[in-house]
Amino acid sequence: MKDSDQLDVFGSFIVSTLDHSMSCLRARLYEELNENIKMPKEYRALGEKIKLLSETQKETIEELFGEVIIQQIIWFLLSLEHEKVSGNNRIKVTVDDENVVELSNDLIGELFDMNGWVKKFSEYKNQMNV
Repeated sequence: MKDSDQLDVFGSFIVSTLDHSMSCLRARLYEELNENIKMPKEYRALGEKIKLLSETQKETIEELFGEVIIQQIIWFLLSLEHEKVSGNNRIKVTVDDENVVELSNDLIGELFDMNGWVKKFSEYKNQMNV
């Protein structure tokens, strides 16, 4: 497997996590959750508050949530790169026994560039400001 293939396997995994989070948020905002699922009381109370929001407010929350997810992924990738640079090398993410940090000069670039993971794999690529 080529290095780029291993990076794409990792990138697809990262982006699928992002997309799943976005799907859950959208379901929550737009009441697509199954009403028969037992939820904690606090979760149901939040649902009642969400019902009071306008469409514009829901869109703003969706944008903000997307930004938060992206920032968390960026910090995760930066932390992996820092682990290598600091010489610790105690935490590694591998694909086919290859450390993904060693396969790329810039994991953040892999996420966002013109042919990056978000563009390749995300179903929300048009809603993200990348």
